[in-house]
Amino acid sequence: MIKLSVVIVNYHSEKLLEDCLSSVFERGNPVDFEAIVVNNDINNSLSRLKDKFISARFVQSAKNIGFAAATNMGIKMSRGEYVLLLNPDTRIFPETFEEMVGFMEHNPDAGIIGPRLLDAEGRPHSLASFSDRAPSPLGTLTENTAVLKELFSGSGRSGGHGRADRLEDPAQQAETIQGACFMIRRKTVSDIGLLDERFFLYWEDTDWCVRARKKGWNIYYLRSARCIHLGGQSSRNKIQDHYHYFNSMYKFYNKHYGLPQIILLKLLFNCLFVTGLFKFSFLYLFSGKRRKAASIETKRMLERAVAHAGFSGPLSFARGCHKDKKE
Repeated sequence: MIKLSVVIVNYHSEKLLEDCLSSVFERGNPVDFEAIVVNNDINNSLSRLKDKFISARFVQSAKNIGFAAATNMGIKMSRGEYVLLLNPDTRIFPETFEEMVGFMEHNPDAGIIGPRLLDAEGRPHSLASFSDRAPSPLGTLTENTAVLKELFSGSGRSGGHGRADRLEDPAQQAETIQGACFMIRRKTVSDIGLLDERFFLYWEDTDWCVRARKKGWNIYYLRSARCIHLGGQSSRNKIQDHYHYFNSMYKFYNKHYGLPQIILLKLLFNCLFVTGLFKFSFLYLFSGKRRKAASIETKRMLERAVAHAGFSGPLSFARGCHKDKKE
């Protein structure tokens, strides 16, 4: 059996995918692996990359079937003892595969592990590499607002998305692992099943971790292993992106926690959006020096509020809020 199967789902990310595959195949290490790319982009056959990376297996989906379904397609084709889900906007370090596989080999209780995620500059990524707390409505809320992050930081109350990266430990147990670089044992997949395809995008990794924990598998954050994650590079429609996030979030809480958690979370988010829109609109109207910043924040809050209400299309009236091309 092949030791490792690397499964990558592509959507509007050809250049990023090329760099990712280059880092995978130019490592020069002894791990016996295969790479499978599932292409969800029906408008780009990736023919150039197929010619360049002849050792990789490319699979074309008939339409954009979502991340979970596309990943499952790749897993079903894979043969590795371990499966590594890898985003196209990542770069693997030469030693990462060996470290992750080696940890799995020496820790049979480990069902899922993830590395330390770094940004393009090699600094700790703004997105947490792991969570040391079980998902909760308040934890989810704090992930979506800097104000509440500051309010609850270090209090132990944020739940679900907190992290305590112990610098002295090369590995530590976690509740969930960020899905950008996510290794799972083949036996664990057999035990808990494939990704839940009801999650079109987002939260499928959290769901997998919760299911693994319920089956008795341990989850580890492997600090000694590293992966660069650029983040958010394949999204072209931010409102649609937020829509999928909220849609999957409520599916997750309905699946694992029930209706009361959903009602509480919706109430909290609605309060957040009303308060945020009022605050930033007020700043936009009455603060000359902070007018541009308030405009950007108003647009961001409006995008999230509209997506939370169930709309996934572009907002023509929101596009004119500001002209900052870097946003």
